[in-house]
Amino acid sequence: MSRAGHTAAWASLVAAGVAVVVAALAGVATLGLATVGVALLAAGVWRRVGAAVTFGALGLLFAVLLAGTVLAPLPTLLGGLGAMVAWDAGQHASELDRQLAPESPTRAVELRHLGHSLVVGAVGVGVAYGGYLFAVGGFEAGSAALLFVGCVALLVAFGREF
Repeated sequence: MSRAGHTAAWASLVAAGVAVVVAALAGVATLGLATVGVALLAAGVWRRVGAAVTFGALGLLFAVLLAGTVLAPLPTLLGGLGAMVAWDAGQHASELDRQLAPESPTRAVELRHLGHSLVVGAVGVGVAYGGYLFAVGGFEAGSAALLFVGCVALLVAFGREF
């Protein structure tokens, strides 16, 4: 029998894989940091410990941001999106498992939440990359990552109610 939040847990690990691939493109150091991050995230998702999910996602995000110093802007932004979705889906899985019985039908809710996270993240990536392209050549690759972080900060400031 599966637990509540099962679909979101798997989605979290798939999204973390995107961040690991981006980090691996930059070198061994960022890959090592991303590996530690994904291990913490996976342990947190498996044990349903929100703090481990958060620290793991932070490790992934830092690895992607470091990779962004040598990578093109678009892979950096997509890796950041992977880290953010991994955190959001992992936290959602933990909360569903904590609040609901294991036999609760949660797949539709999990997929809807994941879809909304991806749409909001894709808009943030689009705005950040569009801003980068608008300023053609005026920014380094790390600037696109900072634009993405700024978009995420704005989304947090406006709250999660859409």
